[in-house]
Amino acid sequence: MYGECETCKFTNFPMKAPYTPETVVSYVQWGMEERQRSEGGESVVFKITVKKVMESTLGDLVEKWNDQLVKFKRHNFNISQQFAFTRALKAGLSDNECIIHIDFSENYACKWSSEIQAAQFGGSHQQAILHTGVLYTAPNATPTCFCTVTSARQKGPAAIWEHLRQVLTYIKQEHPAVKVLHFLSDGPCSQYRQRGNFFLFSTELHKWGFTQGTWNFFEASHGKGAPDGVGGALKRKADGLVSKGHDITDAKSLYRALIRAHTTIKLFYVDEDDIEQAVHAMPQNIPAVPSTMRLHQVVTLERGGLICRDVSCMCVAMKRLQCQCPGSQAFSFLLNNQTPIQDNTVDWTSSEVIGKWCVVKYGDDLYPGTVMATDDSYVQVKCMHSRGPNRFSWPIRDDLLWYLYDDVLRLIPAPLPVTARHVEIQRDVWLELTK
Repeated sequence: MYGECETCKFTNFPMKAPYTPETVVSYVQWGMEERQRSEGGESVVFKITVKKVMESTLGDLVEKWNDQLVKFKRHNFNISQQFAFTRALKAGLSDNECIIHIDFSENYACKWSSEIQAAQFGGSHQQAILHTGVLYTAPNATPTCFCTVTSARQKGPAAIWEHLRQVLTYIKQEHPAVKVLHFLSDGPCSQYRQRGNFFLFSTELHKWGFTQGTWNFFEASHGKGAPDGVGGALKRKADGLVSKGHDITDAKSLYRALIRAHTTIKLFYVDEDDIEQAVHAMPQNIPAVPSTMRLHQVVTLERGGLICRDVSCMCVAMKRLQCQCPGSQAFSFLLNNQTPIQDNTVDWTSSEVIGKWCVVKYGDDLYPGTVMATDDSYVQVKCMHSRGPNRFSWPIRDDLLWYLYDDVLRLIPAPLPVTARHVEIQRDVWLELTK
């Protein structure tokens, strides 16, 4: 399904029915489009996402379909594997294990029971941040729903572990036999699936006395689950209290109102100052874990150490956390965190990278190209073709493919012309890349 072995790496799937490649067809496709608007007397160019009617030959359409199928196969396999792993993990949970399924809920907009018109505008309403979750402690035990409430806007790794501090304290008090934690979450690169959270996961967990842990990420766009229901239930409860005359003006008053409402959801309050201190205390120059955007499972068995996998391994559900299955890679922060690194991380989800030059790795070769579009895990790049060492030219037919974040090595300046048809990547950049 990944198409990475020598047998199926370059496979195209034939059409069942015969067709004429030269036939011109039309189809609908989402794409980016440039628009202009006037701001302060100057014309500003911006891009929007629109659905456009495209025309091409049937041969080109089949080729584009084959290219996109590579991305879809991986995505579809990851969905099935992560859900199957989660079901197996819950079914085989033992007395010394627990599952913590977490997610940030959409911020709750605080409000008064009765407002004047002016209170509806500007920054009159404060927001409360809800970090929701469900705790599973045994196959037949009733799950425990919980939520931590704060006014701090940060949602990075340091803030996440301040939220989790309350939950871990509850686990140690109520379930002292638990020694192994399994985290389930979606995989946003600004929150859970990033170097900072991996570092804290592999260090903080052992400080609390837990011996082992796993963190498993659902596939992109398929991370909805029970924590979202917890957030929805609390917001409906809060809106019901407001409609009955209660004022909920900030995160603290929201927490107190929900406590008085005797909800069955465990509630914890996190002070904004604690999160600020945790953010400032966060170590700098944390090494990047290779292929971060491809990872769907990380396992820690010792302080600072990780085992990383593209998909969650079923061995973990069968209590074999240190398996030797293909695709497992070891990583240690203790061996790497003494060396400062240069942070070349690019926010591929930003629209600002559209149109910029980059270098992609395909097989063992490097190719320059321009970024055409991005999504949660992939970058669409229109690549040039190689005509020799550091010599490239545009092909007759556009070479347009989706690449994983990890296969797009870096952004580069525009290549320099060498001849009327050929260009080269700046030589110092090329030397650094080839090394």
